[in-house]
Amino acid sequence: MDIDVSQLKSIGELNKALLQLEDYENSLTEAINDFEEKRIEFDQKLRSLEESLPNMLDLNDKAVGLSAIVSNAASIGIQLSSKVRQLDVAKNRVQNVEALIGNIISLCKCVSDTSKALESNNVIEAAKSVSVFLSMDDQTLSLVESLEKEDVGVSILPTLRDLHRAVVSKFSSEFDDLISSKDVPRIEQLFRICPIIKEHNMGLLKYGKFVASEIGQKADIQLSLLVSVEPAKQPTMYVDLMTGLLESVAQAVQANESVIQESYGGDGLLRFIEIVQGECDRHAELIFMNFKEKNDLPVFLQRTRLELSVNCRSASTASSASGQQKQTPLCDYCLSTESLISDLVLFNARIELYLNFLRRRLLADPQQKNEKAHEVSADLRRFFNQCLLSKISQEIVDAYLPLEQLFLRELVNKAILLDELDESTKTFRLVDDVFFVVKKCLSRAISSGSVDAVCAMFNHADAVLTDQLIEDTLTARTKSCTSSGWIQQAYYLVHKRAGSGTLATGLLGTTNSEASSVASAGLSTAGSVANLDSQTQYLYALNSLEACLNCLFILQETLEQYIKEVFGLRRTSDLSKLQACLSDLIGSLSKAFRTLLDGAFDQLRAVIRPQVNSLTQSFNSVKRDISEEEFEQYAVNDPWVESLIVGLQGLLKPFHAALSVGNFEKFVSVLANELLLRLERFVQQKTYNRYGALQFDKEMRCIFNFFTSLSAFSCRETFARILQITKLLNLEKVEEVSYYGDTSNWRLSANEIRRLLTLRVDFKPEEIRRIHL
Repeated sequence: MDIDVSQLKSIGELNKALLQLEDYENSLTEAINDFEEKRIEFDQKLRSLEESLPNMLDLNDKAVGLSAIVSNAASIGIQLSSKVRQLDVAKNRVQNVEALIGNIISLCKCVSDTSKALESNNVIEAAKSVSVFLSMDDQTLSLVESLEKEDVGVSILPTLRDLHRAVVSKFSSEFDDLISSKDVPRIEQLFRICPIIKEHNMGLLKYGKFVASEIGQKADIQLSLLVSVEPAKQPTMYVDLMTGLLESVAQAVQANESVIQESYGGDGLLRFIEIVQGECDRHAELIFMNFKEKNDLPVFLQRTRLELSVNCRSASTASSASGQQKQTPLCDYCLSTESLISDLVLFNARIELYLNFLRRRLLADPQQKNEKAHEVSADLRRFFNQCLLSKISQEIVDAYLPLEQLFLRELVNKAILLDELDESTKTFRLVDDVFFVVKKCLSRAISSGSVDAVCAMFNHADAVLTDQLIEDTLTARTKSCTSSGWIQQAYYLVHKRAGSGTLATGLLGTTNSEASSVASAGLSTAGSVANLDSQTQYLYALNSLEACLNCLFILQETLEQYIKEVFGLRRTSDLSKLQACLSDLIGSLSKAFRTLLDGAFDQLRAVIRPQVNSLTQSFNSVKRDISEEEFEQYAVNDPWVESLIVGLQGLLKPFHAALSVGNFEKFVSVLANELLLRLERFVQQKTYNRYGALQFDKEMRCIFNFFTSLSAFSCRETFARILQITKLLNLEKVEEVSYYGDTSNWRLSANEIRRLLTLRVDFKPEEIRRIHL
């Protein structure tokens, strides 16, 4: 510790420095004492180190010796590894030489075994023997060839090549003899052996032709038996024959698929199918040609195309008796083609099923997926495009479509011509008949398995239903009311009797007991709809439109399910295309039906508007700024609501009897909207005090309860505005509107609320202006 004494100038500083020195001296004394205490321990450790020093020197000498030994061992190991590598190389060479010698011996044995098998006419053993030479590696063959050039006494390759040619020749002759004798087990055995003698083409060609000939002979026998059979006794005989032919080919492919894929390579199955398919195409064409001749298909197609070239016949213009008689021969002709249409559908369904079977078999080959995928897909496209069966399928579709299209058009037309009323459903029977025909034709098109045929029929069904059912029939019937003026006259009679306060007033001026029978006029009349009065025809047309929408969605569900069943295993693009076409069909038709139905209700809205105006006219004569005595008097003698409800009951009664449940609900909604629109206009022409507002609220709730009691029709949304108006008019203070002004479900704007509040005579304008909305 350093202290500069010269800097100490006072006694206090000297004392302080003295104390520091004493503290430092004490710390040094303690450190010395601690060291003295540990000195004994340090001395013992030093003595132990001195004692172990000789041992450390000995260990050092031993470590130096061990290092020398390891160095020697490492140098010896390096020398040994070099020798071992040389020995491994020598060993591998020896093994290669042994293998080559063994292969040469095997080739020599192959010569003798093959020769003996050929001498004994054992073709199978000869093939197995010569396969040793054919499967020999190139190194051995190169060695043997070099030995032959050096003229060392080895000459087996030319002999083996001659033996291979002899085996192939003998094998081919044996194959032909077995095919001639139809020894199927031996033929299949030779077919499996062909790959080992490198004769893949010969095996596929000979066996494929044999299988094709067997299938062809069977088909010829069955076809010859059909010559003496009458079509009436066996209507689907040609379809059954085509089915049997395709099943035979499919069974042959399935039975030989595993052998061909294992032994003949990736494209072997396609080549085998091409060979067999040639015979299948020839017989399929022959069967279909006989079918066309037997059923006079060209004659039917000629007339059908001629009839289709004529414009679609309108049900409205052909509703007379003479028109019906004129349609009968053509309809009978269409019915006579139904069995032919069914046969064509079955033909194409079988062909599509078979072609899809081939696609699955060929695309399921794992070797085709990995090796030359682009070449394989091109070969598959070429095969299916050139396949005669695909062209027959297209010809069948071309023949089926006009027949089915004419059948659909004329059967729909007949359903319209023979239309009647269905008392149980309050609709025209044509709805069920037409959609039954449409479902039948479209389901038949789906069962054909042809995507193009289904899409074409969807488009044709759209055109037929739009033209014949919607435009020519239902549109005309929903417009008949305005042309004859019956409904205006009926409402005039209703208005005249409603003004007298008589509850027994119906749509046509009849009593309640007569209303239902009048509205249901024509229901018991079986026959043409032309005999109906225009009132019943119009209302039942509305019911029929609603029934069409229901049938349309049922048709959609049915066809969607059927498409999944038929095309579920097909390509995803085919399924998506059909679902899109079906959605377009349903969307187009449902839009047309809904537009027509909405338009018909717009007509009803227009013709009931004068009646609603007449029924609500008495609202204007009622005073709204009333005293408490007048309010109590109104409670006893209602000024106008009872007469309004009487008129509404008379208005709704016949419609309830004639309209379907859904249409009656819609009519009630239309009537309520028209009534409320008129009342809301009248409300703003009056001024109210507290009692007048209470009376108005009472009247509106009475009307609301009346409409609520009619049916399941939800009135709350329809009455929302008028009920909110009554709520505003019944406020005790202007400030109370702030409790409702921020509600999201209010149907009134801020300006409308202020204008309605001004109708209260006891609300001051400055108070109304001060409210915040």
